[in-house]
Amino acid sequence: MKEARVMASLDHSHIVRMIGVCKSDCIMLVLELAPLGPLNKYLKRNMYVLIKLVTVEAAEKKSASGHL
Repeated sequence: MKEARVMASLDHSHIVRMIGVCKSDCIMLVLELAPLGPLNKYLKRNMYVLIKLVTVEAAEKKSASGHL
């Protein structure tokens, strides 16, 4: 239930919204559907996006460290 309370308190456009809690044999959170689907499946389909972001970030840090 702690996770449900935390999720209920979050309100941000980059975080899926919790719609409710289902209490049965186990507690299940009911979340809104993300427009691009689950993050793990998106990253598997678009691994190049993650690789490109990491590469760009590394290049930016290298460039910034050269100006110290």
